[in-house]
Amino acid sequence: MNQTKLRRQFDEWAAPLRAAPPPPFESIRRRARIRLGRIAAAAGSAAAVIALAVGLAVTSLGGAARPLGPGPWGSGPYPAPPAQPYVYVSFSLGPTAQIRNAESGAVLATLRPPAQTTTFGVAAASATDRLFVVAENPAGGTVTFATIRLTGADGGTPSVHLAPVPHVVLPNGTQVTDLVVNQAGSRFALISQAPDGKNALSIYNLASGTLIGRWPAGSVQLTSPLAFLPNGSLAVVWVAGGPAGTKTNVQVNGSAAIEGHTAGASPTPSFDLVNRIINPAVPFRAGSSLYSDSRPDTALHRRIGTLTADGNLSLSLVQGSAADLQFVQSGSAAKPGGGPIGIAEFSSATGKLVHLIPIGPASALDAPHYCGVVWASADGSDLLTQCGTTQQEVVGGKVTGVRLAWIFPTSGVPSVSPFAW
Repeated sequence: MNQTKLRRQFDEWAAPLRAAPPPPFESIRRRARIRLGRIAAAAGSAAAVIALAVGLAVTSLGGAARPLGPGPWGSGPYPAPPAQPYVYVSFSLGPTAQIRNAESGAVLATLRPPAQTTTFGVAAASATDRLFVVAENPAGGTVTFATIRLTGADGGTPSVHLAPVPHVVLPNGTQVTDLVVNQAGSRFALISQAPDGKNALSIYNLASGTLIGRWPAGSVQLTSPLAFLPNGSLAVVWVAGGPAGTKTNVQVNGSAAIEGHTAGASPTPSFDLVNRIINPAVPFRAGSSLYSDSRPDTALHRRIGTLTADGNLSLSLVQGSAADLQFVQSGSAAKPGGGPIGIAEFSSATGKLVHLIPIGPASALDAPHYCGVVWASADGSDLLTQCGTTQQEVVGGKVTGVRLAWIFPTSGVPSVSPFAW
């Protein structure tokens, strides 16, 4: 019996329990009073053991433990963040996509591009779960974009609308490697790669499709992920060549990025991560460069991971302990003997490790299932994570194993996620 059939069987067995009415509240309270005297002594020692076990679980990778908070979210069959249950999924990056309710597991709508030969590509979610932007990739044709909007009164099932973004067309053979929507839902930015391998950054008005600015990367390599900050500015990271041992160098080895340079070690090829800020509200001169139209980002310290919506934390997928972190990617091979996989939360202002949360074994990193953050709150205090088939929620610092409505697979395309939330 495979995993899907087993889950269905469990759901069938549990159905009578879910349907049965609970006993009267007074009966429950009366039984509780009778049992209270019997378990009072044991409760104190049990609580101490549980507190110690939770503390060890949160800090086992060396990160700082956060104070315990409230328990699981909501009252639905599956855990989902309050008021944000809707997820865009296109697990095969193919000709269909779905909007799903993560709290109930229900499919709200199955979407298909207008042309039969078109497939869905990279997608991005806005700050709420009511707006998504997705790239459409016709076979051998130009790249277009569409919005997916959810409308309807809160508390009811929303309507789902797929509509083209006007006037935004990228040349044949272009690949979109990153896509992000600002928090107001009025602009989107993307990194595109031409057939010759050169990449560019573009920012568009979402409603009109008007190009706000486009910059060929030139001699630098733009890298994911882009991030819109709360003030509307766009945080950009690019990789520029530099001598080994420089202050901000990052040594890149396959899919793993390791900060710093060991003193006395042999010189190795290295790269500087350059953090810059672009203000889309400022008019740009025709032919101006990405460097001249941006400014140094002094608030972001060597960002590698995804920024939280408030811009204060950078979330990175890592392997190992706090003393020996390796930055990794979902779908890549883990370092043998490098330790478990975790989510590292770095301060954007200082670059220092704030928290380190274990999410799964090293063997799950290159499995067919996604490994990383599935959803994060604006300040990063609440998370849903998955690594292989291990799924967790982190609510107010409390780490709990959960079963989400489905297991997220990898897309098979590096840096491109098959879902947006």
